[in-house]
Amino acid sequence: MKIKFVTHNLKVTGFKYFWLKYVRGFDPTVHCAKCLLGDYSQKVNLFMPVNTEIELNEFSDYKCLYLCGVIGYVNNLHVPFVPSDNENDIITAETYRGDKVIITGAKRLPIPPLENGYNGLSRAFTSCRNYQFGVSYLLPMQDDKH
Repeated sequence: MKIKFVTHNLKVTGFKYFWLKYVRGFDPTVHCAKCLLGDYSQKVNLFMPVNTEIELNEFSDYKCLYLCGVIGYVNNLHVPFVPSDNENDIITAETYRGDKVIITGAKRLPIPPLENGYNGLSRAFTSCRNYQFGVSYLLPMQDDKH
């Protein structure tokens, strides 16, 4: 699996935070990045090289990967994905500024919205895409273990 941030700029721009996490689990008591349990990539961040393919091989023990660019709710970038055995599986995600993130050898996972008031939680939880993803994709895996 490889990732490339395609831009005409000299660096990743347009985000306050830009991170990739190798996700192993979900903590439903918190939202935002903290609810996705796992290790942050040291390769994918605001200071990563642009227009260059980067191998996503830092960790092997994970359920999925989650790319997140944060600037403001409407313009945030959310790309959860899993590796694919097929190098022809390509995810292309466009940022609000028109830059692109291209991930090869991966399949994108959906982020179904949660209804307001889900589980009696506040809007901070139910509108958080990290949390929505955790509830839809990761929570069922954890429930299967019990």
